[in-house]
Amino acid sequence: MREPRDWIGVEPVPVGWTHDGEALLFNWNPVGSKRDTLWGLQLGSSHPTIASDSLADARYPVVDNNPNTEHALRWYNNELFLQHRQSGDVEHIIATGKSLSGFLRSGDTIVTFFDGTSLWRWANGALREEYRFTTEQEQEESREAYSSEPDKRWLQHQQELLFEHVRNDVEEQEYQHGKREQLRQQSGPVNIFVSSIPNQAWLSTDQQFVLFRSYEDSPGERAWVADFVTRSGFTERLTSLPKSVSARGSYSTNVFLTKQDTTIAITGEELPGFADPAEYARDYAAMDSSYIIEEPHATTFTIAFSPQGNQVALALRSSNDNHRWITTLDPNTGALNLLDHQVDSAWIDGPEIGWYGGEIGWTESQEHVWYVSEQSGFAQVYTSHVPSGEQQQRTHVQGMVHSVQYHNGAWYGTASGAHPGVLNAFTVEDNDFQWLTNVSEGAVSRITVSPDHSHIALQYSTSQLPWNLYVVQRDSLPISAFDSPVVQAYNRDFHNVETYKPIVRTIKNASGQDVWIRLYKPDSANFNGKGVVFIHGAGYLQNAHTWWSSYFREFFFHQLLRERGFTVIDVDYRGSRGYGRDWRGAVYRHMGGADLADVEAGRNFLVDSLNVLSDKVGVYGGSYGGFLTLMAMFQQEPLFQAGAALRSVTDWAHYHPWYTRPRLNSPQDDSLAYYRSSPINYAHNLKGSLLMCHGMVDVNVQFSDIVRLSQRLIELNKDNWELAVYPVEGHAFRAPSSWRDEYSRILKLFLNM
Repeated sequence: MREPRDWIGVEPVPVGWTHDGEALLFNWNPVGSKRDTLWGLQLGSSHPTIASDSLADARYPVVDNNPNTEHALRWYNNELFLQHRQSGDVEHIIATGKSLSGFLRSGDTIVTFFDGTSLWRWANGALREEYRFTTEQEQEESREAYSSEPDKRWLQHQQELLFEHVRNDVEEQEYQHGKREQLRQQSGPVNIFVSSIPNQAWLSTDQQFVLFRSYEDSPGERAWVADFVTRSGFTERLTSLPKSVSARGSYSTNVFLTKQDTTIAITGEELPGFADPAEYARDYAAMDSSYIIEEPHATTFTIAFSPQGNQVALALRSSNDNHRWITTLDPNTGALNLLDHQVDSAWIDGPEIGWYGGEIGWTESQEHVWYVSEQSGFAQVYTSHVPSGEQQQRTHVQGMVHSVQYHNGAWYGTASGAHPGVLNAFTVEDNDFQWLTNVSEGAVSRITVSPDHSHIALQYSTSQLPWNLYVVQRDSLPISAFDSPVVQAYNRDFHNVETYKPIVRTIKNASGQDVWIRLYKPDSANFNGKGVVFIHGAGYLQNAHTWWSSYFREFFFHQLLRERGFTVIDVDYRGSRGYGRDWRGAVYRHMGGADLADVEAGRNFLVDSLNVLSDKVGVYGGSYGGFLTLMAMFQQEPLFQAGAALRSVTDWAHYHPWYTRPRLNSPQDDSLAYYRSSPINYAHNLKGSLLMCHGMVDVNVQFSDIVRLSQRLIELNKDNWELAVYPVEGHAFRAPSSWRDEYSRILKLFLNM
């Protein structure tokens, strides 16, 4: 459990091309130093070198809406400038100590951007602050405004005659109104009055409208975590996330019409399905007439401007997570033009979709908006023709699209085929789909296309070797084998390590469905009759695949277990990534139901097919895997004799709402889902040996979560459990000594099984 960079190596990430496409830039650490450094690789060379200062200056490209422009827009050290794509000459725009965002371009002559409080416009060499967001005290207009109704107007007039206090208020309101009008008429920036400064804003390049988005944090109380081992010597508080009983934070989106001096809220209330209650809510309402169904609302998560910066597409989703809409915006009215509507009875999610709305974008013609949808059950790339609304499916892969990007007229991405554990790269130009790679094992990832599309940088790995960097010529594709990386991620020590190649295959669960597993079989001479099931974390994650796993420590731990005679499997249970919408959504309203059944199917496979003794099977996992380990150990009929639950969720009502509410709704509205999904409610069933490990400064799954379960076990008079605490560790351990201690305890647990 040494520091990975010391004996495995460091992947070269992120990878980007210089403006002229003559070199690659990436962070790398081939010597195992404490910090990565910037390296460069000239096209055609196989010898990367530490990047020169001139090369380093080109590492910060800002997203260009139009890659065909003569200049690249770049932001470096809080300076914004244009760099000529051929000569490299720089034209300075602005130097600022502020973080810039919201970049839009129209050709080479116009750039607009947001500096956190103001919107700027650079045109024909001149820079101007056009709009500034200004907060104002919200007025109770229903009480203070002069009513148009005769009886109320008479009373208001009487109040003004009688009371100096009222007259002073009226005078102050008129003064503030005049001040605002005066500000609007000044030659400086136009003030946009808001209740709070937005966190995102865009000025259309034609100056017809301003689009801005604000975030309101969860109103619930945030938990705090105690940090005991501190530099000050005093116990310090770390802020954590709110609990599921609190509402999720929300975004509001508004458009300011510059000519009309009017702000319109984008609510989405005209969208189909906006007011539909979730199915679970209808069930509760049928049982209890007093049950209150949550008032619906929509949140805009993704905003994409067209290449010329004057049209906008939005991805919105409903508050109950059942609907996702792709629309364009009519900035003159605030109306939304629907392009795509995805409905899911569980919750909207999936690759390139996610809880945040997903990646969307425009083609150069500004006639099509592209996005990823699971409407077929598996993620595919689609476009919608904006004028007509006609939808077209751009990919038809047998598996599902895992990642996609749009670059100068073509889509590039990775997707699975018949084998969900193998990923290849593809491109789509117009309607022409082409596989860029054709490997039978492993995965291609992090595709980066040169500015002229002539070369592609990509990374490839297998289950035994990390992600190496390759550069290939576009006209040499497709590639079916990767032999000579330009940058090798692993170092010499790791290259000499021999590892067992796990078997990736399927088993059947109790419903007759295929469940993918990763199997480590011991040599017959070492077979000890014991088995271990590993459960990956995150819920929505894939680990029964043929590429280098993010669980590389577990990969080597399983090598150790195998050498000691254990038979080990990883299970991609229901809820896992890589198997489509229905597989993912099968855990809705009951986590620890269908997913646990697949874990148990893995256990039964060990016993029924691989000769593992039925009373010698252990289970372990971290985070969501720790939660499922607890659920497995708390079953009424014990199937596992030992379990190690790491950084585990023990009660979903105490986890944060962004993850939990899409899957289980809210505890107040769907108490049944929380009760049957929370291990703490089944602790009385514990019979096997349980090890729990938790970092004390975990701000994700708080340490208090495992403390509550410990108290429950104490009160239940259980004595076959132990808790190992790690005072300086958060959710993901950092210190090699902590990793060594944790896995030494897990090994001891399984050896004594």
